[in-house]
Amino acid sequence: MQDKWKIEVMETDYDHIHFMISATPSCRICDIIKSLKQVSTSDVWMKHNDYMKSFYWSGKHHLWTRGYFCSSIGVVSDKTLKHYIENQG
Repeated sequence: MQDKWKIEVMETDYDHIHFMISATPSCRICDIIKSLKQVSTSDVWMKHNDYMKSFYWSGKHHLWTRGYFCSSIGVVSDKTLKHYIENQG
């Protein structure tokens, strides 16, 4: 799946992340988001297990909300979108 899409630009903010992702037309957006959430949650828990346990004492490893917002570039150039994302943080 990962070979069908890639993160072009990423910028983190206080409580959210902006991505510019390129993907093949056969890639479903929901699958990309699911993969991003699963892999990042797993990585955080593997690297910071003791720290995370102090916040997630219930044993549930939820880092993400269920929802997300996604939009295609439309008539905006990728250069303009990249600039927008890089100036969010």
